[in-house]
Amino acid sequence: MPPGMASAVQDILSTYKPEINTGDPTIDFTRFMNSQDPAKLEALVNTMESFSTSGPNLETFDFNRIPVKKESFWVLQMTHSAFQGADGKTSERYFEGSQPVFQIIIYDENASFRVCDNVPKPGLPSSDFFLNSIKRWRLETREEAQDVADGVDRRNKAGVAKGLRDADKAKALGNQAISQKNRKNAVKYYTDAINSLTDALAQMPTEEEERKGKAMLSICLANRAAAHLMDGEGQSPKEALNDGKLSVKFNESYAKAYYRQAKALELLGNIEESINVLADALSKPQLAEDSGLNDTLIELYGGVPDEERDLRQFCLKVFGKDESAKVQRPRRIQEENQYPDTKSHRV
Repeated sequence: MPPGMASAVQDILSTYKPEINTGDPTIDFTRFMNSQDPAKLEALVNTMESFSTSGPNLETFDFNRIPVKKESFWVLQMTHSAFQGADGKTSERYFEGSQPVFQIIIYDENASFRVCDNVPKPGLPSSDFFLNSIKRWRLETREEAQDVADGVDRRNKAGVAKGLRDADKAKALGNQAISQKNRKNAVKYYTDAINSLTDALAQMPTEEEERKGKAMLSICLANRAAAHLMDGEGQSPKEALNDGKLSVKFNESYAKAYYRQAKALELLGNIEESINVLADALSKPQLAEDSGLNDTLIELYGGVPDEERDLRQFCLKVFGKDESAKVQRPRRIQEENQYPDTKSHRV
């Protein structure tokens, strides 16, 4: 060890008191280092950075000579950062002829940063690149730790904002495709919007961004259900039912999510379950007076009885717990009402 490095290490370790500890030497020493004078730590880091060595020949090095710390490990993480074309152009999304660009990040069992290397060219790095990254480990400075934290925070904020913007654009294109009766494009654009929103919600959004993202996600899922329900070749009530159920998970107050489920169930021949979905929606206080759902339920059931006794029995069958009351087969759900499916193209 060079004299300058030995002096810097001794200057710091001279005040270390191992008898005052948490019971875990690693945590104890980490806390001790974090409490040191930044000037001393900077002097140590500068000394270490000025000390260069060619390192051992890994092909002939005797790894059995290396002391092993119990329960210690390093994590080598290869992180995708972008796509790059032959002309050097980069993008967050794949484009024809592009290759992925990676970073190598190494940290230990305490989540302490060791190395962050950018792979010099697109594509998978070689084993030599990994080995050279491992050989370069060093202590993380406070500035680097803060830069990493700040960088993650900035990237999260930018990622959330971009995801919401991209989703809004894709949703508008999906609505346009629905109005043009283009099922294929509508499903594609709504799927793009759903993927963008999923990415945004995974990047630590604010409470307001999370609320907005979940509300839009519920709408896009219900809209994709509407595309699956469009008449003609490719109609898929099963897919529409799945999307309707997912839509409710993100916003249980979104009435169209229940309507799309009911329509899908009717097309699948499950009339009783279709009625149950609508009844469940109307049992929620925030939807109890929704005229569209009420009208749809009445139409699905076949109309409201005129006599008071029959009306009471009707309500018991739809909203009550009378298992003996059997639901009669109703008329088809009318296509044109306050909550239309794809024939009126209102999404």
